[in-house]
Amino acid sequence: MQEITINGKSFRVEPEGYEYFWPQVNSGEWEPSTYANFDRNIDDSTLMIDIGAWIGPTALYAAQLAKKCVAFEPDPIAFERLQANVALNSSASWIKNLVIFNKAVGTKAGTIPFGSRKGGGDSTSSVLFADGPTNWLVQAITLQSVLDDHAEPGQKIFLKIDIEGGEYDLIPAIKEVLANPNVTAAISLHPTFLRRSLRKSLGRFFGFPRFIQSRKQFLKINRSLVEALPSNKRVTINGKEYTDFKWFLINAFVRLRSPMDILITNDA
Repeated sequence: MQEITINGKSFRVEPEGYEYFWPQVNSGEWEPSTYANFDRNIDDSTLMIDIGAWIGPTALYAAQLAKKCVAFEPDPIAFERLQANVALNSSASWIKNLVIFNKAVGTKAGTIPFGSRKGGGDSTSSVLFADGPTNWLVQAITLQSVLDDHAEPGQKIFLKIDIEGGEYDLIPAIKEVLANPNVTAAISLHPTFLRRSLRKSLGRFFGFPRFIQSRKQFLKINRSLVEALPSNKRVTINGKEYTDFKWFLINAFVRLRSPMDILITNDA
């Protein structure tokens, strides 16, 4: 067992198998901006929804800030470790604020294919790798159903979405939720995984046709994502505020590039 302390908040974890990771968290080297966003936007009246909780580095922290933290992790190997880490904190007063589910949040409810390029549990499992060497069928639910079950009327909501490429489908499907004035969202994008998935799906094309088709598809997917970003809120991309996303789409087509982080807040 190892105790992790970040910004004055502590929780216990089982480090075995993740010895490379938890020291980075404990030293403040892992995603300090993520924890800073939590501190700025989550308080004891907030419902925090952690979509892509992995083994718990965000959920175990956010549960100490929020009124309630509902966390989803579909990878069964990662979820088993998440359960173990939650159990290690069973005596903490804040643990009652945390609820975890071995499910995906998707565009529709039902069973969906999900997979890993390796053995699972390593934070990169995704719907984009459903045909990977390790794969499962997982239960998916919609974000609206999560809100129906857990959100109080008029409650502040913080969404953390980090689902290894699945966000390109999910974000357009939750456009109305993102526009809700009560909602703040921190979204991680994974263009590398999207590029890899597209190239595999375009295997029948070669040379210049493949070059063009990959860019057309990448642009189409990123345009759908951009169109889902609310115009009535402040949208910060890679730490800089934007209202015009032409550069986003130009980069998507020319370089097969898109940003890594999007923060949507209601202080426009």
